Amino acid sequence: MIRALKFSPASRMHHGFAWVSIFCFTSVVNAAVSQSMQLQIRPQVTARCGENVTLMCNFSSLKQMDVQLIKLSLLADNKTEKCEYKNDQADGNVRCESTDKDSYQTLAMILTNIMPVSEGKYLCKVATNVGVLYNHTYVKVQDCSGSSDSFRNASHAVCSFSGIHPSGVVHWFWEDNNITNATITQQDRGQHGLYNILSTIREEEDKLNYPYKCLLWIPSLNKYLSSQEVTSSVSQKVKSSESQEGNSSETAVKLHWICIVVEILMLNFRM
Repeated sequence: MIRALKFSPASRMHHGFAWVSIFCFTSVVNAAVSQSMQLQIRPQVTARCGENVTLMCNFSSLKQMDVQLIKLSLLADNKTEKCEYKNDQADGNVRCESTDKDSYQTLAMILTNIMPVSEGKYLCKVATNVGVLYNHTYVKVQDCSGSSDSFRNASHAVCSFSGIHPSGVVHWFWEDNNITNATITQQDRGQHGLYNILSTIREEEDKLNYPYKCLLWIPSLNKYLSSQEVTSSVSQKVKSSESQEGNSSETAVKLHWICIVVEILMLNFRM
């Protein structure tokens, strides 16, 4: 027959006091360890497209410690942006550099020609013989203006914006009227995280002789990033015709004067 163990009130109080003591001792030790180590990194870094960005993971300690690992990496699936302490290397647009001076260790990640694909949260992790520290920074990429182009014929007009970041919306205007609701816009994101936007509007007979204006609006920045005027195809033909006529008349005048000069020279030669 098995008897259940029973503890007296005094015994239970003794065990409770022991657990509280262990918890307090552990908390004090952890606090002392955390105060003896520091891990510093900028909380946020903002860069423009194509710039070089350096992320610094700085570790320091009041006492000599065995640093087993310092790692800086981008927290995202299928991303290769990472650096490890004392493993200096260059891989694509990522270069890693380490420095060690007394009780200070630094791990630097240099991102060259940064693109939106490298945007995100980077985690710095330090492991020593007495504990582990974590800190993070967020990298934001902006002002990727890219390029723009337009096309217009008798059936439709097109505006395109390539290599854009952040994502945008195309606004169309005819004279002072916003005609964006009559357009069809498509966009896709390329391998570098840049957006390509194509917007089309069908031509109407009463608008053929007047230019459109299309502007790229970036909601996250609350501003227009780019604009272009889509010239009327009819006016382009008129200008082209006028230019050809002007060139023809100019050529005729030149030929006329050449003939006169030749005749004068011939008369002088005969005399």
